[in-house]
Amino acid sequence: MKKHIIKLFSLLFILFSINTTSNAIFSYQSTKALNEEITSVVISEVYGGGGESSGPYKYDYIELYNNSDSVIELNGWYVHYGASTTDLNYKTPLSGSILPRSFYLIKELGTGTNGLELPLPEISGSITMARGAFKVALTNNDVKPTTVNDINVIDFIGAGSANMYEGSIAPYGSVTESLQRVISEGVAIDTNDNGNDFKLGVPSPMNSALSVASKIMAEDEALQCITKYPEVKSLLGYLSVNQLNYFQNDNENMLLISARERYNAWSLYHNDNEAYPLINQIRTNDYDQSELSVIAIVLIGVLGLTTIILYYFINKKKIK
Repeated sequence: MKKHIIKLFSLLFILFSINTTSNAIFSYQSTKALNEEITSVVISEVYGGGGESSGPYKYDYIELYNNSDSVIELNGWYVHYGASTTDLNYKTPLSGSILPRSFYLIKELGTGTNGLELPLPEISGSITMARGAFKVALTNNDVKPTTVNDINVIDFIGAGSANMYEGSIAPYGSVTESLQRVISEGVAIDTNDNGNDFKLGVPSPMNSALSVASKIMAEDEALQCITKYPEVKSLLGYLSVNQLNYFQNDNENMLLISARERYNAWSLYHNDNEAYPLINQIRTNDYDQSELSVIAIVLIGVLGLTTIILYYFINKKKIK
C-alpha cells in the first residue's frame, strides 16, 4: 500500500512540474517575442494638414508599419505628440494587432472640413497636429518620453523645426505633403536618422485591410491562386472585425474592390465556402498570452487527473 502511495505522489509531483514548466515556457515565449519584435514597428507616415483648404484629407493621421514577418500585438502601446518646441503632452492609446509587412492607421483630428475621408482607421485619437513642424514618438507604454532615447521609445520622428529628432531633422510637412518613411522591397528603412529616412510625398494613408489588398494585387505570379491564397486567408483572419467588414463591403476604394474580386475568384478555385475565417477573431482579438497559458495548464491538469484515475484502477485490478 505504501508503495502505491509513493507512486501516486510521484505522479502528482511530475504533473505539477509539467504545469510549472509549461507556464514558464509560455512566459518565456511571450517575453522572447516582445524582445525580438519590439523594434520591428516603425512610424511610416505623419500628416498634419487634415481639413485645411486644398488638403487631400479631412483629418490628420499617423501611420505605422510592421517590418517583421510576425503579427505584433499593440495593446498597451501609445503614440505621443508634441509641437516643435513643447513636450510630448498629447497621446493616443493603441490596441489590436499590426499584421506582418503591413500598415496600421491612427486617425487624429483635423482643422476643417475639406478633403476626403480617411480609409477606416484602426484607432481614432483627439490630437490636432501641426502640418509642418512637430514630433511623434511611438512607445510601448503610456509614459511621456523626454528624449528620443528613453527606454520605452520604439520609434521617433522630429520634423521641421522640432527640438527633438533622431540623427538629423526631417523636412517640414505641408497641407499637400506628408512625411513618409522610405520603404524598399517591403522594408521600411530605419537608420535612426529622420532626415535620411523620411521624405515628402502626397498623403497616402493605409490601414491593415488595404495592406492585405495590396498583397493580393501585387505583381502577378505563376499559380498565384494556389500560392497566395493560404497566406492571404490567414492574414484576413487576423484583421479586426471592423477591418474585415471594410475589406468585404467597401465599394469606394478601387484597390479593395479589385482585391476582393481576385480573392473571391481564388476562393472559388479552391472551392472554399469559408473564405473569410471569422473564427480566427476569437483567437486573435479576445485571447492574450496569459489566457493561453491558463488554457494549456487546465488541459494538462485534466490529462494528469485522467492519468491518475487510470493508474489507480489498473493497479487496483492487479492487487486483486
